Parts: sequence; structure tokens; C-alpha cells
Amino acid sequence: MKDILLVLFTFFCLSSYAQNDFQKGFLITNSGDTLHALIKKEVWINNPTQLEFKSSESVDIQTRTIDQVREFGVPEHYHYMRVDVRMDRSDSDYSKLSNDRNPDFQEERVFLQSLVEGAANLYFYREGGLERFFYSVEGSDPEQLIFKKYNTAENKVGINSRYKQQLWQDVKCPSATINSFKNLDYRRGELVRYFVNYNECTSSNYENFTQRKDTDFFNVKVKVGAGISALKIDQGKFGNMVEGQLQTNLRLGMEAEYFFPFLNRKWSFFIEPTYYKFKSGDEGVAYFTIANVPSNPNATYARVDAYFEIDYAAIEIPLAFRYYVLTKENSNFFLNGGVAVEKILNSSTKATRIDGSDLNRKFDLKDAGAASLLFGLGYSFKSFSIESRYYIGRSYKTPQWKVGHSNNFTLSLGYRIF
Repeated sequence: MKDILLVLFTFFCLSSYAQNDFQKGFLITNSGDTLHALIKKEVWINNPTQLEFKSSESVDIQTRTIDQVREFGVPEHYHYMRVDVRMDRSDSDYSKLSNDRNPDFQEERVFLQSLVEGAANLYFYREGGLERFFYSVEGSDPEQLIFKKYNTAENKVGINSRYKQQLWQDVKCPSATINSFKNLDYRRGELVRYFVNYNECTSSNYENFTQRKDTDFFNVKVKVGAGISALKIDQGKFGNMVEGQLQTNLRLGMEAEYFFPFLNRKWSFFIEPTYYKFKSGDEGVAYFTIANVPSNPNATYARVDAYFEIDYAAIEIPLAFRYYVLTKENSNFFLNGGVAVEKILNSSTKATRIDGSDLNRKFDLKDAGAASLLFGLGYSFKSFSIESRYYIGRSYKTPQWKVGHSNNFTLSLGYRIF
């Protein structure tokens, strides 16, 4: 319990010092001036209504609202533009559907996110559960692509898919047919592909902001390190039979990391298959059920001083989330949290009395498995990383005893190969 509280306290303390970094970007004021600035990274689940920036590293953070900024962005990452649009906010919840198939437009001022920019532009707006797509062609004002669910006179759900007609009229490749629109869903991925295809078929220069250009969403690293832990054998109600000495084991693995695209590379998920070997020999005690002991007729169990040896190889697979706390362009501090599952590949175990005679008790670990919680912290610089982890609750059940580890730490070095 103390170990868990210590880990949680460490996470809390580090998280309290968490800071967002800044990216080189630009903003355009109402007067049309372009300011090159450092824009604060934000996890914009919804379209923003303001932004924070610094004109240089050494100055204080400034804030500008939607009424003060016409456009802002980070090249090759994202671009937002302020527009006054007519937006339909009709609810798609089946219990709240309107009886009118026509959109209920309201004039609004919003920041639209550019998804594709070219001869034909696709924009996106999200606010809570509301998601709307907008488009413009050859410098025209953005217009909403209309998609609305409604109640029909027969009390069924109808769908107004006028966005297909809009695209047929305004954004259509010369070779397009009516059939090519039938299966076009009102979804981000499909609409992005449609607009990319249009810009390509019209030989127009375009930019697809949904594709990262400087970095990928995946990292793959080769990892090598060492583990430090002590053998621990538990015999149920008798408690720990062995509390061994700390042992070191070598580890070799490979990590695959996926960055969530909508969280500005602050959060990721990774899996890291790792091979390691553990070997230990420690003194302890064992208890046996006995039928009769002449010197103590009421005795039920006998205590025997024993020596336990264990030697095994295993595959460990951590499945965890990673949060980048302090980030710079090539320098990152991060925290991990998740679970690790493990499978024993082969093992050799032995239990003897101190005098060397056989104890006649087996604790074979072959094909045994285990799961544990893991917490970690680390630092990366360019392609290199160093990371420490602490594991809680790792143990393997055998017919006789429960075999596990205490004080289970690992330290690893990593190199990103792509």
C-alpha cells in the first residue's frame, strides 16, 4: 500500500508542474497584420474561441479572442480562420429530432478548422456532440454542407443529405457520376478524401492538414535495459516464505508507440514486448501439513528451513498510456501508466532443505503467467530515451505457492528507429 501511495504521490507532484510548450506559428489581426509568434499547444477537442501566444520565448503569454484574430495556425499542422457563417445546430438525438427537414440556420462567428485547402476547401467545426462540415470554392465564403436527421410524417427518421447535391453542383470532378455520390458519408475521413481527390483531378495545388508532414503518429524504438527485483514466495496464511536479495536481470525489447492525433502529441499509447531472464537463490522457510509429531501431539504443521532456487526466461508485454509533461522541440519528459502481462517461456526451480536433501515440493513456473500495474517516468532527446518503471503486484501461482517479485524496478535505454 505504501508503494502505491508513493507512486501516486510522485505522479501528482510531477503533474502539478506540467507545462504546455509552444509552436512556431502565426496570427493575422483584424487590421491584416501578420504576427509571427509562438502559439501555445492546446488539446482542442472543440474549436477554440481564443488562443494564447508569445511573441518570443522571454516575454509573457498574451491572449487574443475570436473578435481580435482573423486567422491563426502552425504551418503544416493546423490552420483556423474566423468566419461569420450560417450554421444549423439541429439535434441528432432521436428523442430531440425536429419535424422539419430543412436546416434551421443561425448566424454565428466561429473559428473553422481547415482540413483541406486548395481550389476547393473543406472546413470542420466541433462543439461538444455537434459536428459540422463547411466548404468553399475559388475564394467564396464558407458554406455548411447540409446533413440533417428529422422526424417524418410517418414518425420515422428521415435524412436530409443535401450535401451530396451541393458537392455535385460545386465540387465535382469531370469524370464523376451520380453513383459516386451515393455512398459518400457525412464523415471526416470520406469528405477529406473527396476534397483531396477533387483538387488532384483538377490539377490544383492543395494542402491536407489531416496528414502530418514533420512527424508520424507512430514511433518504434529498440529498448535495452536492466531490471532489479527480489524473489518473493508466499505460502498463503503462513505469509512470506522467502524475501530474497535484490537481483539484476538484463532486458531486451521493442516499443511501438501511437500518438493520439487530436491531442497535440501530448498523449500516446504504447506496447513493448520485452524478453528477460531472472535467476535467484535464497534461504527461506516452508510449512508442511503433518499427521502426528511425537513431541507435540497437537501440531498440525511443521516448519522447515529451506533453500529456493529459481531460473526462468519470460516475455513481458506492457500496455500503457504515456503523457508528455514537459516538451520542447527535441526534448521531452514523460509519465507512463498501465498494465504488464507476462508469460514464462521456460523455467528451472528447486527447493531443498538447508542440509541439501530434497524438500519434495515443486513450484514449477513453466507456462505460468502474471499481470501487474506499472508506473514510470522518463526523458527523451531526439532519437534517444531513458526510462524507469516500477511494477506492482507481479506474481505467478503454482500448485503449492505463489511466486513473485518485490521492489520491482526497471531502467531502460531506447533508440527510435522510425
